[in-house]
Amino acid sequence: MLTGDKTTISISTTDANCTVFAGIAYGKLTPANGLTPAIDGRDTVVWLNGDQIIANSSKLVGKNGRGDTTFTISATAGTSTTQNHVKAFAYCSTGDKSGIFTQACALKIQVPPNPAKTGAMQWTNTHTSASSTEISSSSGYYYIGEVPAYSKGITVTNPDESRCGIVEYDETIATTAAGTNNIKVIAKCSQSGYKLDSIKASVLANPTLTGTCTWDTKNNTFGGGVSLTAKAPLVIINNSYGRCGATFFSQDGTTPITKVDTWEGGTGQTMTGVGVYVDCGVAGIVGPQVCPTITVEDPDAVFMDTPDGQI
Repeated sequence: MLTGDKTTISISTTDANCTVFAGIAYGKLTPANGLTPAIDGRDTVVWLNGDQIIANSSKLVGKNGRGDTTFTISATAGTSTTQNHVKAFAYCSTGDKSGIFTQACALKIQVPPNPAKTGAMQWTNTHTSASSTEISSSSGYYYIGEVPAYSKGITVTNPDESRCGIVEYDETIATTAAGTNNIKVIAKCSQSGYKLDSIKASVLANPTLTGTCTWDTKNNTFGGGVSLTAKAPLVIINNSYGRCGATFFSQDGTTPITKVDTWEGGTGQTMTGVGVYVDCGVAGIVGPQVCPTITVEDPDAVFMDTPDGQI
């Protein structure tokens, strides 16, 4: 029998004083025999007459009315193993003979060949712009929130002989969190669980801004209409992966500004809501890193001694 096949134990006796059954004595089995009994607290696995023994993938299963009992078969793909530990028992209480008599039931189990696979899976919508020095992945990159897509393309040419069944695809493709090679798909046989192929990809973290916006002027005071300048170290872009441009100042998050508001005369004029942003393409505009409120003064009357109109 091949693994995955079923066979039935049929035993009989002409002596009405004998009860017959089939079973495997745990004490007769060791891993070296090629059969390792499951541990379920019983000394003997018993099948009643007519019950089925199933060699499922690499396991021998017999149903005895108290649940399935499993025995692992140690054998290489494409080879066979003969087991003599399945026995027929006759328990005779009276008559010419009494006691327990056994008869070995030789069971040859042929391990099927490995599945013969053609084709391969591949991602169809990954990005490849990330620097290999920033994140390591051999198959591509996704951004948080994207939906990975892939071509299946796996065919097994001997599904019945190899006990493969159909090709199933186990997907781990949620892009809710960044990670290296945390997106993967495994193609496997539905019947045996044999792994046929796999692909993986990484999820890139969203861009962020760190650092502090500090104006390059005393007391955050600028002359009206002059250029906005910040002190180093400037705000830093993290997790760009080639997606982000240069930082810019803005009050609404979309419209860049480069100069201070025009002085309107008088005192107490301020410019609020300025922040540092960066456009990261498909990842959107990131920010702000909020900048201090600016005091706007007369650039001619107050800032005559500085060429850029700053204190």
